[in-house]
Amino acid sequence: MGKVVGRPFPKGVSGNPGGRPKGSLSKRLVEAGQKASATRKGMTREEAIAERVVQDAENGEIDAIKFYAERTEGKVAETLNLQGEVSAFPGVSDAQLLARVSAADSQQRNVSRKAGNRKENLH
Repeated sequence: MGKVVGRPFPKGVSGNPGGRPKGSLSKRLVEAGQKASATRKGMTREEAIAERVVQDAENGEIDAIKFYAERTEGKVAETLNLQGEVSAFPGVSDAQLLARVSAADSQQRNVSRKAGNRKENLH
């Protein structure tokens, strides 16, 4: 079969409208983790993985330490220190922005009112 050029489906139409069922991957991972480990006799795969994480953390592996801490204690909240003006409209005060929004709203209402009047005059 030749290479597909362009879109294989019409614009706005998904090739997989239902998508992957929610939870299907995590369900399969849990099921696989509950099976017996091939490398650690008497353990499930989950138990073997957990033991390996703890061993790696004990050996000083930073990623394992971080993984273990985040799974047992929760992730550390990050704080952001923002300085200066944080705005989608730099240099425009809140009052100026409110005035612009109000003016645009009034203008839109006038346009809608005029359009309504035109429809009434046509009938």
